[in-house]
Amino acid sequence: MMRENLPFPANFFMAIFFPKRIFLKRKMLSWLQIIIIFVFMNGCLMVPISLFLSSMSGINTKYIIPSISKSITDDFAQRLSDYQLTDGTLSGKGNDFQIKNMHTFLAVDLKNRIKVQGSRFHLKMSSFSNSLIFKKHGFVITDQNGFGFYLKYLNNVQLTMKNARDVKEFVGEALFNQYRPFLVGTISLLIYAGLLIANLLLMGIVTLILWLTKVSHYSSIGSLREAGSVIIMAAGLPSIATLAFSLVDFNITLLLMIQSLGLVIMLTLIFWRTSFQD
Repeated sequence: MMRENLPFPANFFMAIFFPKRIFLKRKMLSWLQIIIIFVFMNGCLMVPISLFLSSMSGINTKYIIPSISKSITDDFAQRLSDYQLTDGTLSGKGNDFQIKNMHTFLAVDLKNRIKVQGSRFHLKMSSFSNSLIFKKHGFVITDQNGFGFYLKYLNNVQLTMKNARDVKEFVGEALFNQYRPFLVGTISLLIYAGLLIANLLLMGIVTLILWLTKVSHYSSIGSLREAGSVIIMAAGLPSIATLAFSLVDFNITLLLMIQSLGLVIMLTLIFWRTSFQD
């Protein structure tokens, strides 16, 4: 027989599988327990995201350096094809060259004549907002959004540039590998904050709607805490299902959709089983 007075969090996990029990046990969670469960749910959703980030070999340059990413051309890629990378050193038969276009500067500078200034993540050129300069042992990339990096060439990577996309992938791999801890940490924090805000808005709005039903005596909900308990327990099973699915096929948009749709289905089942009445 099922125990009725289980300690937290066992009482939460025992209730989330039964729509009727979710409603009848709505008074068992305190505000602190509701907050703990909410933070835990969002943390669980970060597991597949962390696994996805750890498996990445590069990053799309349009997310970090969007302006210079748009400025990289096929013509620049074709001129780079005259150069080779050997053990992290760039060499070639061609002469150094420059391509200038408005606020963008693209170049190969093996003789180190072109100078940049600024700090570690904020290098810049005095006359150009965006630049990509291939030097002998690494390359400089700056963007008008304020980011600017000096990146060393990867020893096990070849310089095979056929078009602009190849250049962007080369830059993205070098950027991600050199600053992996910083980028993974920053991206994880931003995604977690986004999930937290999205779920806070979704569950907060639904909690308020459910709480307002007590005004018309449509339900037996007696307080905002009871409404919050029902919503957080109703979201429990969809969150577990979302975590399981995302481990198989990661897609952050689909992840949020499954959780939201699951919450709606669980609330429908609760209403079907209880009509929101004791």
